[in-house]
Amino acid sequence: MQSNRILSIATTQVLLALIGCGPYILTAHKKASYPDVVEAEVIQRIILVGDAGDPSAEKTLEDVTKRASNKKLKDVTTIFFLGDNIYGDGLPAGVNPEACKKSEESAECKKWKEWKRVKPYLDAQIKVVKDSGVKGIFIPGNHDWDSARKRGLARVRAQAEYVTKELGDGAFLSKEGCPGPEPYTFGEIRVIALDTQWLLHKWDDKWDVNCKKNGTGVKYKSNTDVYADLKKLLATAAEKPTIVVAHHPTKTHGQHGYQYHWRHFIFPFTLWNKTPNLWIPLPLVGGLFQYIWGRPSEQDILHLDNKTMVDELNRAMASHKGPLVYAAGHDHGSQVMTSKNDKQFALVSGGASKKKITFIKKGEDKIMSHRHTGYMELDYLKRDKKNKLILLVFDTGKPDPVFSMIIE
Repeated sequence: MQSNRILSIATTQVLLALIGCGPYILTAHKKASYPDVVEAEVIQRIILVGDAGDPSAEKTLEDVTKRASNKKLKDVTTIFFLGDNIYGDGLPAGVNPEACKKSEESAECKKWKEWKRVKPYLDAQIKVVKDSGVKGIFIPGNHDWDSARKRGLARVRAQAEYVTKELGDGAFLSKEGCPGPEPYTFGEIRVIALDTQWLLHKWDDKWDVNCKKNGTGVKYKSNTDVYADLKKLLATAAEKPTIVVAHHPTKTHGQHGYQYHWRHFIFPFTLWNKTPNLWIPLPLVGGLFQYIWGRPSEQDILHLDNKTMVDELNRAMASHKGPLVYAAGHDHGSQVMTSKNDKQFALVSGGASKKKITFIKKGEDKIMSHRHTGYMELDYLKRDKKNKLILLVFDTGKPDPVFSMIIE
């Protein structure tokens, strides 16, 4: 009798694990289509890699290198790294290689050891750019900003200095730690890069940075200046296809959308990346965890600071008349969503690192989602005497896209 009960519980938990942890794709939008991309048609290729600053991103980065190494498209391919380029707290600044000779326990020695430990995470992404021979541009995320703590600005500048040394000027959004918006023109495509963590940064030192409004000598005095600059840049893009790239999403149905699955209340250990299949029922502990730690921070869509930022970004983008894509990382997986404007789409491409992948819940605005490692690509094509922007979603380990659609 007792053995049957144990078997029943075990079987139930295995079934729950299979149901709750498997990857999935949702495609339920009338505009979704599955076009093939012919190499000869490609005018510009933009590859979007998010949250790759962990050793478990190795396989994804290998795939991106192969994809970007097409010799015929090398001159028209650009890789954007969408932040969290180094887990957990970015690249330490002001390190001293001699620090540990004086004392192994000193703060300077610990900082040097941290630098040696995390630098390879960034090197792996830099290697993708070097090996493929294409252009690479790095945008910082909250983890690059010392996990949004006070040393953030110094660490972003340290990362910018290192990336610039390895790849040259223009490979990092801003060497000074400015937020952008920074415009890039690739043929007929306009890409605008933005450091959203700068907008969320709470420390006053960000105002010490000599960040100027685009095309002027006037220093930024508030976040409002950044949003106004973004709106101006979008206006100059007219009806051209435009891509805004940043770290924080304007939409997400993942963990940063404060989307907790019912199982996290009953099986709290499944919330952590290191124990996703530890199905120990602790409903009281799970409920307590959600109450104490589950409240949104400024990194989550529901937090007032984040919501204010998203509202301002959406307000600026609403004025753009042509096709527009807002591409971000931050949440770990792949998501494609619509906005109120049928010509505008929100992407989350934050699935580079295997150990970081988290759940994604359903949403009416969602065209596609995939709880799997991978990356995204936007190809601008010449087809049927017209130019078209095509989105492709790739899974790690698969040479062909698992999803594609026309952005129009």
